Amino acid sequence: MARLGRCERRVRNGYLSRASRDRPLCFAGRCPTFDEAETNRNAARAVLAPLEHEQERLLAILDLIEESRRPAERADLAVELVGTCARCEDVKARAVYPAIEELAGEHHEIERARADQEVVREGLGEIRRRTRHVKPGNVYADDPEGFEAALEALLEAIRQHLEQEEAELLPQLARLDVGRAATVRDEVERSVEHALSHPSAHRNPLARSVLVLGEKLDRVVKDQSTPWRPGVEHLEERLSRHREVGKGEIEEGPR
Repeated sequence: MARLGRCERRVRNGYLSRASRDRPLCFAGRCPTFDEAETNRNAARAVLAPLEHEQERLLAILDLIEESRRPAERADLAVELVGTCARCEDVKARAVYPAIEELAGEHHEIERARADQEVVREGLGEIRRRTRHVKPGNVYADDPEGFEAALEALLEAIRQHLEQEEAELLPQLARLDVGRAATVRDEVERSVEHALSHPSAHRNPLARSVLVLGEKLDRVVKDQSTPWRPGVEHLEERLSRHREVGKGEIEEGPR
């Protein structure tokens, strides 16, 4: 099974990686020219900029899960994957998909994305069920094969979902006029601020308030019962190194 993180990932920082720049993103039955493709990518990055931090975190988690062979670390990263991926999907469902749906004459791409998103959320829910209030070192104790199978299925679902979005949906953000693009970016930013870490995110304000309260209680329990977070420690180290590298590239400037 192909897993995210193997070789150079095309989905990176607002979904579009440096490796993808030489490969045009096609939509509306036509592949754009190089200049058009670069314009499309820049437009998508600008609109999705408020989501970049969460997406960077998601991709780092996926990389580390692939690299790690230690059960406690994989389990801890899986816990972090649930919250981070759920927040990304919540933002897209509330701010990104509706904006694209306004543009699309055909809605099958959005329908597929929402169907894939539902599969991802079901997978996140299964991992959450298996890890909630369980210390990382104990997650594999009860049903190691079942947990690993659920985690592998989730990773595959996320990979397919992100690839479909990148290929079919995100280039369409370039079709937003300047004013609408700015509005959607603001909506993405607000959605990021209020994104839910629960897989079953609702649009209903009352239901969301209940989930927010539940998340706060879960965090209190986790902080008190799970002081050792081997996966999160590794994740923060990885993200810190990436930020230092990125800072250095910015300071050096283009060559």
